[in-house]
Amino acid sequence: MIYQEYFSYTLIALLGFLPSIVWLLFYLKKDAHPEPNHKIIEIFLWGMASILVAGLLQVIYIWIAEAPSNWNNFLLIINSNIYSQAVFLNLILIAPITEETLKFLIVKFRVLHDEDFDEPLDAMLYMVIVALGFAAGENILILINSDNILPTLIMRFLGATLLHTLAAGTMGYFLATGYFKTHLKYFYITLGFITAFIIHGIYNYLIVALEGFFKNNATLVAPTLLMLVLFLFITSIIVSALFTNLKKYPGDCKL
Repeated sequence: MIYQEYFSYTLIALLGFLPSIVWLLFYLKKDAHPEPNHKIIEIFLWGMASILVAGLLQVIYIWIAEAPSNWNNFLLIINSNIYSQAVFLNLILIAPITEETLKFLIVKFRVLHDEDFDEPLDAMLYMVIVALGFAAGENILILINSDNILPTLIMRFLGATLLHTLAAGTMGYFLATGYFKTHLKYFYITLGFITAFIIHGIYNYLIVALEGFFKNNATLVAPTLLMLVLFLFITSIIVSALFTNLKKYPGDCKL
């Protein structure tokens, strides 16, 4: 029995990595000057580790916001997917802010002044790498608690994992732009934060709405799902264009 459980959790962990690895290979192929493997792995693992900090901050927020509710009521809210005002606000505001900020801080302190960080495209690429690490950790936690692993895995690949790369990639673009237009450096970095928060928040809102309509109003499921698909599709096109545009900046430079 113990070996069966160990095998099960190992398989889930491997499946949790799968969406991030696929997207990681996709983005790395776009880089004409490949980054060192050890640095890619390091930042990816930092992204995974940051999910613990993000989760703790969000739990603390909900705990404070739900006061004077007790811990049992808090667990009931989470486990039964009954979205109180505090939990809903966490999903569309607090979670995007904490998660995107942590991704930025990892790149800032672990990459930005590293010798391997030598071209504008690296800003966007490393933001995507840390985001994929975060998504991998998130995927594993969700799959462990899922009764439908394959559908959940597909949805995570096409939805949340992609979303993390889009939000972080956008921030990476503005980060690189800010370092070239130094007189507007903080303006562009702030704009990057705001844009990443909005992208992440809109996605979470549509997911919450979709879940609610599945339970209470099936007629709105199709249009909401269409909105979600269009949102990811259009955002993907924009981020791809930003990626291409960043290649025009002069290379071999320290940001």
